Amino acid sequence: MNKKPLFTIILYVILICTPAAFCAAQNKINKSQPADVDPAFHSLIFSSQVSYWIWADCTSGKRPENLPGFVYYPGYSGYYEPLSGVPLVYTDGILWGGKVYDNKKPELRVSGSVYFAGLQPGIIQNGTSVNPAADRNIWTTLERYYTPNTINMMAQIIYNKSENEVNDHPELTDPFLIKAYDSESWPWQYGAPFTDNIIKNNIFDPGETAGIKGSEMTVWTVSNDLDSALCMQEFKCPSTGMEIQQTAWIYNIGSYLLLHNIIFKRYRFIYKGTKDTPDSARIDSMYITIFCDPDIGEYSNDCAGCDTSLNMMFAYNADPSEPVFDKFDIAPMSIGYTLVQGPVVNTGNPSDRAMFCGREISGYKNLEISAFN
Repeated sequence: MNKKPLFTIILYVILICTPAAFCAAQNKINKSQPADVDPAFHSLIFSSQVSYWIWADCTSGKRPENLPGFVYYPGYSGYYEPLSGVPLVYTDGILWGGKVYDNKKPELRVSGSVYFAGLQPGIIQNGTSVNPAADRNIWTTLERYYTPNTINMMAQIIYNKSENEVNDHPELTDPFLIKAYDSESWPWQYGAPFTDNIIKNNIFDPGETAGIKGSEMTVWTVSNDLDSALCMQEFKCPSTGMEIQQTAWIYNIGSYLLLHNIIFKRYRFIYKGTKDTPDSARIDSMYITIFCDPDIGEYSNDCAGCDTSLNMMFAYNADPSEPVFDKFDIAPMSIGYTLVQGPVVNTGNPSDRAMFCGREISGYKNLEISAFN
């Protein structure tokens, strides 16, 4: 029998890129050729304007060949040229830290993903890391537009291939997508989201839809910190038994162009513990942070700040023009990370309200941002 999780924290974030103008040109930006792409470990989420890489170890925003992985495509005209577009983010990730009382030292610990990850793919069952599937560690579904043309475009971006090259190698489009109605493959029983709109029994039944309701595309991963060697190497901390489920999705609704530039993300933290974690274990004074290394065109002139009224951290280009943007005849862009729904804390005040797991609960509130660095 699985040990009961000690607590669950859910965090909602949106990633926004703001273009100064749109244009009709699409020019090639020369980049290096990609390293090996593993569709069981790497995927990306994309709309007609942006693409954003997701890794199975909770790393995101970075291509496998260590190039910026959040890219804006000006003047989209129905196809993607390999590695074209304007880079906005080199990499981003999620970190947590707190005082862990589980009879291990040190008590003060940190884990997550930055330029590197202290996490491995897999859920935690009885203190052991288990992969939900034998052939993949990341799941992607196109809920609304599962078409050969869309999958072909995705393969072009992932493998840095032309449209004709992908057509000549159909195997490139096979491994990394799951049909929206494939209940046998979608790992709903481990936490992957789905629309329970037919029988409404909290089970992913045939005919129900994988992914976030109404989204065009959803990517889901689950990772944990049970690899003690990896934890010590990256953060000098022992394993805690934290499972992190990452969901990213995008909407692409007709003329609502701003939605084409927004990535929605949800992080679910579940403290399950290791094999020897006592039932009395707890984490005190826990903080969660979003990490981002922006590369808005050229990285050397980027500036950053935060807006507490919007729960947003943002980055922008310090110069009014830059060659990488001039190629597309657009002004330099900006990006922002907005905390839409923070972790829930008990206030003891029944008039307070918070959102948790899609429902409103009383006596709690959602935390807002508390620091920026």
